[in-house]
Amino acid sequence: MRSKKEFQVTYNAIIESIDKNTKKVVKRTKIHNIIVNNGLNLIRNFMAGDIIENPKAIAVGTDATVVQATDIELGTEVLRELATISKPTDYQVRYVKVFTVGTGVSHAIKEVGIFDSITVSGSTMFSHLNCDNTLDTDTDLSVTITYTIARV
Repeated sequence: MRSKKEFQVTYNAIIESIDKNTKKVVKRTKIHNIIVNNGLNLIRNFMAGDIIENPKAIAVGTDATVVQATDIELGTEVLRELATISKPTDYQVRYVKVFTVGTGVSHAIKEVGIFDSITVSGSTMFSHLNCDNTLDTDTDLSVTITYTIARV
């Protein structure tokens, strides 16, 4: 007997480097991120009625190592902050965060992750992606990740 898929979670990420002075997008990366194994277990645990911490924080890092389903943390995390979470339409949830840094700080952002906690220690990664964007004194980094739950 063949098993049927009842639903799937699809996801889209838009990572933008934005000039602080002109507010113009200087680089836009559109990519699909991967829901890592621990993220799938968070969904399973929610469906089983377990009390879980929902994904709520976005972290960015500088490690360009290729994302794997077994990832549990960013390779080299530099910032983590609470996301603004919304439900833009039926069956969707969106996470948004604009990162800024002070004078003299510069990061070549190569990875982004969604986590269930603002605290690094003991947090659970939900999803992970690779990108190639800039975050520095003159450039903000906007992260928008939208998950869509759909019938297959």
